[in-house]
Amino acid sequence: MNMASEKKECSPAISVIIIVRNNEELLPRAIDSALKQTFDHFELIIINDGSTDGTESVIDQYCEQDNRINPKHLDRNVGRSMARNTGLDLASGRYIFFLDSDDYLPETSLLDLFQIAEENHADIVYGGTRAFDRVTGKWRDFYYTDRIIDCERHNFRLTDHLELVDNHQVVGRLFRQDFLQRNNIRFSTARRNAEDVLFAFYSAYYAESLSMVPQKTVYFYSFGNQFENVDEAQLLDARDNVLETIEFTLVSGAEPLIKRMLQKGVVFAGNLYRAQKVYENDENQFHAYLQSLVPFVRNITEDVLVSLPDFFQYFARALQAGDMKQANCLWSQKYKQYQQFQEIEKLRSVNERLAGQIEELHNSSSWHITAPLRKIAFQLRRMRNNLFKSLSK
Repeated sequence: MNMASEKKECSPAISVIIIVRNNEELLPRAIDSALKQTFDHFELIIINDGSTDGTESVIDQYCEQDNRINPKHLDRNVGRSMARNTGLDLASGRYIFFLDSDDYLPETSLLDLFQIAEENHADIVYGGTRAFDRVTGKWRDFYYTDRIIDCERHNFRLTDHLELVDNHQVVGRLFRQDFLQRNNIRFSTARRNAEDVLFAFYSAYYAESLSMVPQKTVYFYSFGNQFENVDEAQLLDARDNVLETIEFTLVSGAEPLIKRMLQKGVVFAGNLYRAQKVYENDENQFHAYLQSLVPFVRNITEDVLVSLPDFFQYFARALQAGDMKQANCLWSQKYKQYQQFQEIEKLRSVNERLAGQIEELHNSSSWHITAPLRKIAFQLRRMRNNLFKSLSK
């Protein structure tokens, strides 16, 4: 056996990459879910991105227990892109799988994805994702990838399923490493935030064989308030990364993909919830941000525009005309509707919680034990009310 063959046999089938910064509390759940996989021919690469809490100690303790873990402690915080690229540099597996430190995996995730990848020689395999509320721990009925990873398909390309351009996450999928290396697909360090947008798009664009298996849940995603900690840097980086994918497509993409990306651009521009959060106290800055969205509608054609809902049509036309006042007015109307919807959802949530508490109380043993006392109390209140009525006559 030559050295190359021996190295290939010794190499793990999958490199699972976790990047973590200051997450000593939730990191053990992610690590445990990886180590408990029914498929054990993998390495677990953990990149500690300059943590200042007890994360390093947590990682070292796990390393003593399992030799599949390959840790890398970075001296300083380099950001998610550079941290993930460090993981890619260390990876020796035939496939790459990304796991975020606040998420976790079902026990068969790696086996399910690996079998599909091998059977179909897939460059990327997309599995199903279930999201849970990170505050309450309750499962969400719907996650945005559900409408994209919607049916089992194999040996297709991005142009056969254009909805994939809306899936920005890199977790919940398996990447063939030689495919990534051959196409020089890495995480861009041009911007510090929203690095998933570019990696997800370019990998899907260059892949020659994709597989999609929504019936196999391979990832449990921790879903929080998307607007809770958003800042201007995150907002602008997301804007610029999405715009980069659109401009790339205009030069290199086929006509159906170009139209789909132009639609995406209008929808992205018109969804101003994060911008509203960032600039809620600065109207001038908000107007400046609106002005920066003009490139998203510059190349839009009428046939693409009329395929969109009314709000996005009107909003795009206002941007095209340079009428930021009208664009802002349209958004204000839409945002008021959103706020009303949020209030209704809060009330519904409160009602559901109260209904659950009442049901729990009604079914409790204390409720049944105190039933005679409540009956006596009711009779006493009725007698008191009758007495008051007679005295008032």
